[in-house]
Amino acid sequence: CKAIQKDDGENDKGKRAVRLSQSRYKLEGFGYNKYHPFDTVLRHPLQYDVDRNTGKAVIQMPEIIPGLNLRNPLNQPFCRFVLALAVVADVEYSEERKSYKPVAEKPIATVKLHTEWWPAKERQEPQELMLELSNWQPQEGLSLVLAVGVEYGSPVAGGEINLTKYSGAAKVLRVV
Repeated sequence: CKAIQKDDGENDKGKRAVRLSQSRYKLEGFGYNKYHPFDTVLRHPLQYDVDRNTGKAVIQMPEIIPGLNLRNPLNQPFCRFVLALAVVADVEYSEERKSYKPVAEKPIATVKLHTEWWPAKERQEPQELMLELSNWQPQEGLSLVLAVGVEYGSPVAGGEINLTKYSGAAKVLRVV
């Protein structure tokens, strides 16, 4: 957020606002992983559409072909995708509170979707996934952030699958 804070030329350092709604493009493409960037794990660009007016996102997942367009960095037996659509409020420094506070009092909302775990060495058919926020009303100072990630795991007793730390990847796709 430091790059977004630099856009605030009105306030002094230490009190600069983070107005994501005015610098949305600076967060798009942000990767959450240092060692396994999302674009090197899933080597196929995702097609997606985010509608700010309805609070809905549609993501077209491509055909997954392990070894060709999906890399498995730690060679785990299972994988799945995680998608999230979140409402993020701009924040400004409050002199009376001596801390930062969101500009909108609306509570932050997030909707997440996990695909089913599947064997990481098996091909997966393309699919369309949809995320929709309930009771969404567009408001000044609020942004919608669409993010995607891939998780890897291994089986444990009882048929459960345990998430393997440090094996996945994620990034911000779109901010509207």
